[in-house]
Amino acid sequence: MESKPGDAYPDPKEPEPQPFVEEPTASSEEAMAFVREMQRECGHYRRTDDDKLRLQAFLSKHDEEKRRQIARRLLKDLMQGRPPPGDKAAEPDPQK
Repeated sequence: MESKPGDAYPDPKEPEPQPFVEEPTASSEEAMAFVREMQRECGHYRRTDDDKLRLQAFLSKHDEEKRRQIARRLLKDLMQGRPPPGDKAAEPDPQK
């Protein structure tokens, strides 16, 4: 019996497309409040071991779903080029 290339493996089947499900997302204001609180509690730019421990403690206070919602909002705002809420310098001048 002669074997042909590809006989040893079954034909790969294309995966079924998954339906799109809109995930819950935090508001821009909630995301900015989260970031500002994190900066206030954990420091801005320092990278000491104490800062890392404070950051881990801060993140562990919030459940995983809340962190995902914040992350989705931050990515949406970054990708759409939105200014942070309340940023007067980034808002267009209504007189122009």
